[in-house]
Amino acid sequence: MAKNFAHGDNFERLLLDAIDESLNALGETVKATVFFLLRKNFNLQKREIPHNPKRFEIAFRKMLGKKGSEVVEDLILKNLYTKLGFKHNGFNGEGFCEHLEKVRRIIKNKNDLSNLEF
Repeated sequence: MAKNFAHGDNFERLLLDAIDESLNALGETVKATVFFLLRKNFNLQKREIPHNPKRFEIAFRKMLGKKGSEVVEDLILKNLYTKLGFKHNGFNGEGFCEHLEKVRRIIKNKNDLSNLEF
């Protein structure tokens, strides 16, 4: 069952929070290094990640390798799904970006419904 997240919760904020929480599991130094390398080597600012998930995924793969990036991406998705009150059961044949697009639609639909007046 989905949580009732506050009106105004948006994909960008929830994703960035999930990324922060996931990278915190690796340590503050690792998190700072990842964001530094995203800026320096991939010209990707933290705030741009929700708008450029494919660039983030590619950069992550180059930094951490396929297996390493998949582990962190899975943790990001678990944190993101938890924020929405859902359980993440792995990638199930879908990629990281496909999952992010699902979450984006869930949040948009929820916010669209909450804006209706009856």
